[in-house]
Amino acid sequence: CKTGRAAPMLTLHHAASFTSRAGQLSSNVRRLSHTPLALHMRIILTAFAIFPNASAFAQGEASPRLEPLASVASESQTVTIEGIKAPLSIKLSRLIRGVEAFESGRKHAPEATLRFTFIGIKPNATSLKVWLESGDLRMRVELNSRGEFSVPTVSPDVIAGATLVANREVGSGKIRPLVRTAGLADEARRLGDLRLECSVLWEIEKDDVPLLFRAAFGVVGGACNSSKVSFSFPAARRLLSAEVVDGAQRADVQVIQGGQGYQPPLHDASLRDDAIVKFTFTDA
Repeated sequence: CKTGRAAPMLTLHHAASFTSRAGQLSSNVRRLSHTPLALHMRIILTAFAIFPNASAFAQGEASPRLEPLASVASESQTVTIEGIKAPLSIKLSRLIRGVEAFESGRKHAPEATLRFTFIGIKPNATSLKVWLESGDLRMRVELNSRGEFSVPTVSPDVIAGATLVANREVGSGKIRPLVRTAGLADEARRLGDLRLECSVLWEIEKDDVPLLFRAAFGVVGGACNSSKVSFSFPAARRLLSAEVVDGAQRADVQVIQGGQGYQPPLHDASLRDDAIVKFTFTDA
């Protein structure tokens, strides 16, 4: 909601890490120490990066195939993935937390599927590959044609030390969830799917957010449920405009970053989960 007074801004750039310029961070902290959070704080949560066009994934798809590969070096040694000494990776336990958030929030998207995708990965001559590593165990995680995957099912004793590793340099891209209900084209997203995707993403990333800011999210009602939080999503293609449609009710959706993303009203309880965010692309 808009007020006549500018408020401090906290920026959380996702795709899997919390970043902030030191000057802006310290300035926000000083202002927060003198400002009632619930009344004056404007938090912008930006889960933003472009990913390939993602059509709805069919229901009932089989779990990802795990192929045993050669054992890797012990934890005391540096593991090299196809010549990459510092590969892109994420703890399996984080992704499983996201899966649990997806299951607990299924009321928002009862027919949706959860996949994970890589964003910011630039094409090169080497095909994208993903492994699950835990101690001496190394298994291949199968990707679909769009580079998406499901979280592998493994025994509890493997989860604690398991990491998903890709054959890309650390910092070259990120991993993010994708919640979609079958039957919707790129020109539309279901609002309930977006609400649930936000919850999954927050569950995965919240440990990277400093305690002060996590407390601030709690004060204003949560990362995905507050009018004081703007959560951004990447567009499949460059946007000209976007609107949310719920029966006879229509409202504009803010388009950001020159049409590369949008900020749907996740918090608006007057909009049902079945409301549809419709897009008009510049190349339409």
